[in-house]
Amino acid sequence: MNSTPNKTKIHEILTSTQSKSSLLDEINEKNDIDLSLEEFQRQALEEHNLMRAMHSKPPFNLNESLNIYAQVKSNLFYCFLH
Repeated sequence: MNSTPNKTKIHEILTSTQSKSSLLDEINEKNDIDLSLEEFQRQALEEHNLMRAMHSKPPFNLNESLNIYAQVKSNLFYCFLH
C-alpha cells in the first residue's frame, strides 16, 4: 500500500459535486490512501490554503483546539447520515 497519497485524487474528492452520502461511500471504498491523522490534517490544510491563495487570502495554520472541534462536528454529522 502506498503511504504517500495522490494529491490530485485528494483534490478530486474534496472538490467533487457528489452528494455527501455518496462522497462518504467513495472515501470509505478508497483503501489506497493510508494516512495518519496528522498527515491528513496537514494535507487538508495545504489544499485549503491553495484555494485561499487563489482568492488572495492569507493561509491558515493548524490549531489543535479547532481540529478537535471539527472532529466532534464531523462525528455528529456522520451519525446523521447513518
